[in-house]
Amino acid sequence: MKAIFERISASLVSAGIFFLHNRNTPKFTREEIRYLRFSFSQFGEDIGLGRWFDEFFKIKNGVYVDVGAFHPIHYSNTLLLHKKGWRGVNIDMNAGKIALFKVLRPGDVNVHAAVSNLSGKARALHAGLVEEMIFDPEGDIPVRRLDDILAETEFRKVDYLDIDCEGHDYDALQSIDLDLYQPKVITIEALGTEAASRLSDYLSSKGYALKEKFHFTLLFVREKIER
Repeated sequence: MKAIFERISASLVSAGIFFLHNRNTPKFTREEIRYLRFSFSQFGEDIGLGRWFDEFFKIKNGVYVDVGAFHPIHYSNTLLLHKKGWRGVNIDMNAGKIALFKVLRPGDVNVHAAVSNLSGKARALHAGLVEEMIFDPEGDIPVRRLDDILAETEFRKVDYLDIDCEGHDYDALQSIDLDLYQPKVITIEALGTEAASRLSDYLSSKGYALKEKFHFTLLFVREKIER
């Protein structure tokens, strides 16, 4: 009887996944469903983060800062953490996307801004899903340092820092005092080997080691953790 119930349940769950996933998912057996891992990130970064925070650091209810957050669900590196009870700061230069964060993550701090090591104004250059920041004194997007944004929140330590700023990642990274906020894990986009080398050199000088790569995304871990 138990085996029959399990087969029926697996069939119903598999059918539900199929229909809810735009009819684009194969059928799964009970054993396959047991080992199924969900990911919302573009390249599986959230699965890698789960290994570091669940197994290595064993952190529950941590704090994330997502720079260039893009969307609260689609391509989100922080959604799985949020679902586990984490809270934090989501920053994006698209006002419409931040409005969506305010609806879906009202417990977070959601900030409309571009992030760089210099403050000012900017406009967005659109190319499909990609939005690139262009400094423009007549622009309608505020450009702020990450230090200044975090100083206005309650968070004085950060467990996870994610930066995806479409080519401005290094400048955004330089706008936070890593010795003050001490993120344990940093993921950052590197568009090319030169950018990857520059980011690795900078973060190495700040006490971080490159541990994993997810296509364009580099994952760094702080080598000395202050408890």
